[in-house]
Amino acid sequence: MDKADSLQTTVPGFSPVIRKRGSNQKTTMQATGTSSKERTDSIASTQEEAASRLGVGGADFLNDPDKERGRQLVPEDVHPSVQLLIDVLKEEMPKFFSENGITTTMYREDVHFQDPQNNWHRLIGFKLNVWVLRLVFAGGKYLLHDIKATGENEITARWTFDLPARFWPWTPTVILTGITKYGVDLKNAKLNAHIDYWDNLAGKEQKPVSLAAISSVIKQLQPMTAFNIPRDEPHEVIRKTKYYEIRRYAMDLTDSSSQGEEWIAVERAKGTLLRALKKDGIELKSEKEEVRRLDSSWPHKKIEEIYVPVSYTPSVYDPVDFTGAESWRM
Repeated sequence: MDKADSLQTTVPGFSPVIRKRGSNQKTTMQATGTSSKERTDSIASTQEEAASRLGVGGADFLNDPDKERGRQLVPEDVHPSVQLLIDVLKEEMPKFFSENGITTTMYREDVHFQDPQNNWHRLIGFKLNVWVLRLVFAGGKYLLHDIKATGENEITARWTFDLPARFWPWTPTVILTGITKYGVDLKNAKLNAHIDYWDNLAGKEQKPVSLAAISSVIKQLQPMTAFNIPRDEPHEVIRKTKYYEIRRYAMDLTDSSSQGEEWIAVERAKGTLLRALKKDGIELKSEKEEVRRLDSSWPHKKIEEIYVPVSYTPSVYDPVDFTGAESWRM
């Protein structure tokens, strides 16, 4: 059975138009001879069946009105299996470091899991990676910034891992940002690929086992790095590259009474910040670089940072260089 037939079998009433490699033709799913209600019912039935196989939340998960799930009409160019898995990932991934952790029922047993330090073709590899992260970085946070269907059978997520190390006396924190490319088994509503790319690596540095990736983690674990972190206002690092990081503060740094948010891009070495931001398409609120001096963990030592205010909404389409390291394509 080819892909088109499998889609029609999975969702009655659909006639998919498959995008061919090298073609500009848009992938669509067209209802053939069915009413809107019939199409909605068939999608709901497929979602309910797949959710039952995944073991995630049952009727409460699908029919939660606050999350607008259940018998909703999914966009015509998104397969219902893809939409279901997007909903599951939104629900599960933020639980990465919670007491019960994430479910792995959304993955196939032969899922291809890869990041710059790992390469597995079995679910046990992904489970092992999760176990190690939860052990070494207890109290960590997974921040899901954006997630979308980016292909016929592909989902992309943008995230931050905020990882305070547990067994180091100087309590360092490793921060990684990047994207995950998920491959989707449309027929069974399961993930068959999970490929991570980091913002602070480029090209073939993304391929495992990457010495650049190992070096970037070790550097953040060193005491000199940990002690040189500025004592800043509470913030989240949304994007961290080789040249800068973008931080989100819960308040305006220039007005302590403000209830809004402030986004700034920061670097330590003057001269590359504006060029790097423009190269990555980050919108600048000002092109005037400011300097600020903050206390550090070292007594009487100040940290100098160069920063500019930016207008930034994290997106799965933000540039990440993995040229030569592609491991899965739709």
